[in-house]
Amino acid sequence: MENNTYLQRLIFLAGEHALPHAIIIEGKNFISIKDYLSEVLENAMCKGSNEKPCKKCSDCIKLKAGCHPDVKFIEPEKDSKSIKIESIRNIREDAYVVSNEGGYKFYIIKNGELLTVQAQNAFIKILEEPPKNVVFIICTEFLSALISTIRSRCQIFRFLENEDLDSDVEKLGENFVKAILDDDKVEILSLGGKIPNDRIFFKQLINVIIELLIKNCDKDSLNEKLVEKIDVLENVLKMLERNVNFNLLVCTLCAKI
Repeated sequence: MENNTYLQRLIFLAGEHALPHAIIIEGKNFISIKDYLSEVLENAMCKGSNEKPCKKCSDCIKLKAGCHPDVKFIEPEKDSKSIKIESIRNIREDAYVVSNEGGYKFYIIKNGELLTVQAQNAFIKILEEPPKNVVFIICTEFLSALISTIRSRCQIFRFLENEDLDSDVEKLGENFVKAILDDDKVEILSLGGKIPNDRIFFKQLINVIIELLIKNCDKDSLNEKLVEKIDVLENVLKMLERNVNFNLLVCTLCAKI
């Protein structure tokens, strides 16, 4: 299994029992992320006393066998091509029941892009008032298929091949630099809305923008102006290190450059 910084971070959070209650994993397909997802579940639910996952406790054994009572997968009903509101209503009823094994309960939606709008709207309430020790994971190929009120209530993790990830960061960074050089405030705000809610991606993006602006300083007559922009970006990086709210980071970026 090749290294993927985004999901390695999710695995780490699972081991620290610090998982957010609502997660979106964006990936090419569910099969491509299931091994990472298995590690997340094992690290979160293992009750071994030493190194985790121990592979020996009852939770690890049940997870490996695919029969853990506190892990439920949601997908379309037979002969249906969508996940309908009834499935979400069933989750809402079950989620408030105490877990069988006394730890986390996981509800994993395998193809989030198949959720109907009605199902997504029904999901919002439980995301607003989540039960204790319950984690909802929505796996989807297309983040844009989920309504904004779902996306805003979840932490987003992206599963991409390294070259795809680099390409995404580079492309968005280039578009930001073009907008900065053109002093196009409207385009900068538009690009800000395309930044995924992922701090690792955000950090890489800021570094790409800084690097490209430094290159432009060599040939641009408005060097002083660009240096000011770079100072703003470096300050945003410092805010990121202080764990400032993500939305505030994006707003600061768009407003000050």
